[in-house]
Amino acid sequence: MTKEIQDATNNSLLNRRSYLKGAGAAAALIGLGGAAAASDEDDYDVIEVSSGETWTYNMDNGETLENLLIDITASGASWEIRMHGDDMTLRNIGIRGNVDSPQKMNHISVGGSSGSSNCVIENIYYEGYTLSGFNNAVGTGGTATPIFVSPNHSGDLLVRNVNLQSCPDNLIYASAPGNGSEHPAPGGGGTVRVEDSYLFRTGAGCVRVGTEGSYAENCILDGDHSNTAAPNSRPFWGYYEHTEIRNCDVMNGSPGAVVAGASAWDKGRRAEVTVEDSYFEDTGTHASGAQIHGSSADREPRTEPSEIEGVPLSAEEAASGSSGSSPSQSPSPSSPENGDDDEDDSSIEDVWEDNESNHVELRGGTPDQIAEYEILGSGDAEAGENADTNPDDPYRDVVTTDGDDFLVEGFLGGHVDDFYITGSITDVETTADLTATVNGHEFDVQELEGVGSWDGDDDAETSDLPHAIVIDGAEAAGTTDYSLSVSEEIVQSEYSGATIDDGDKVEGTTASGTVDDGIDAYRFCGEITDFWLAGEADVTLEYDADN
Repeated sequence: MTKEIQDATNNSLLNRRSYLKGAGAAAALIGLGGAAAASDEDDYDVIEVSSGETWTYNMDNGETLENLLIDITASGASWEIRMHGDDMTLRNIGIRGNVDSPQKMNHISVGGSSGSSNCVIENIYYEGYTLSGFNNAVGTGGTATPIFVSPNHSGDLLVRNVNLQSCPDNLIYASAPGNGSEHPAPGGGGTVRVEDSYLFRTGAGCVRVGTEGSYAENCILDGDHSNTAAPNSRPFWGYYEHTEIRNCDVMNGSPGAVVAGASAWDKGRRAEVTVEDSYFEDTGTHASGAQIHGSSADREPRTEPSEIEGVPLSAEEAASGSSGSSPSQSPSPSSPENGDDDEDDSSIEDVWEDNESNHVELRGGTPDQIAEYEILGSGDAEAGENADTNPDDPYRDVVTTDGDDFLVEGFLGGHVDDFYITGSITDVETTADLTATVNGHEFDVQELEGVGSWDGDDDAETSDLPHAIVIDGAEAAGTTDYSLSVSEEIVQSEYSGATIDDGDKVEGTTASGTVDDGIDAYRFCGEITDFWLAGEADVTLEYDADN
């Protein structure tokens, strides 16, 4: 986890980053509306944007800007990165928090590129507006645009492994380079390629492109139209010229999932979209001459960001350059020839290892509908690297233990949590449908309930602590107090029907407690060096007790 250092004067830490070009860049990072600091793991830097401020960074030709967590949780905080020039790379940028202003802003703007330029935007996480903020901003005439490509883009822009969500405006607004001569801002004709990405909820377009050679490939484009107040939502919008969709899952749009054309411009009235190897629900056009070629693939669509390899599932994951997404695979057509052969028909009992640590990944929820879960079991459990264990986070994930019992509890908002569990799971409670991936195999989370077994540490206890002492007060009159010490090691035990009680304790090599009408027992190794008892309980000492 990261530790944000809020002292804006501690800018010497920033000099280790590749995007810094001396004192001028450090001043740019700190001086324009934010405080900069390095994370304690030194894998990304944190920019904390003050209330009402906008953090702005202007990139230079050939520059790489990377590994930033931009915190906009303060009221009215925002950010802008300007890629105006040639051969720039922007990567590993995570945005923590939601936009709360309806004002027009372009968070990442690309423009001024020559025909030979190659720019890259990759591994970006941005949640946009909350659902209520989205609906409040609809109709204001602007709002935030995560990625805007200016008309004067003439080179190539590759956008990949981005997770962009929830804006009434376009998520990737990249049609302007295709503007015709009739347009007041004619376009430079540059291409925009969107690959391996997840785009969710828009009141305009998830991907809006307009030049030959521009496309979306291996993406999930979900307009989420039915859940918003927006009158339109175009998951893919081929605005001008001939654009393409390849191996994508496109859904929840209006006037369609795949839309072509723009009636306001001559080029828009002749727009074409070709769809290949993609699932889409329906189509629509905004001009009578616009055309859409291709039919929907017969398959179950992918709907979760975790189903696209390399898509970041949190702001921290993006900033650090890691990815919790599962390997991307094109869904198989649901035909008799190959629909069943590729399915994983393993049961959860087949993949669960009773005596080994099992890797359990949990997915579900959305940023607007947080899912809560509790998993109770016997054995051992510990948080994985994707679990949020930050003690200052009210939505942190927690593992607690009580003897051999454990409780795993946490929250999901469209990302992934993971844990390592040995033993059995006895109860699962969730507030929403979740997916559990166990050792690489996917199941409904409720299938975890009842899986596995746990016999405690009996085998180890028997071999390492061979001797037993039992204090039996079941038939005794009154209470018996006791204390004993051994030369090597002693632990509480359930041997011979005993119970482990909170009032009894072991401190070092000494055990002490009280029995009333029950039984206490201990396993130990070495010799008994001291023993004291007050009461009428029976005491049984067994050396090599299991032989």
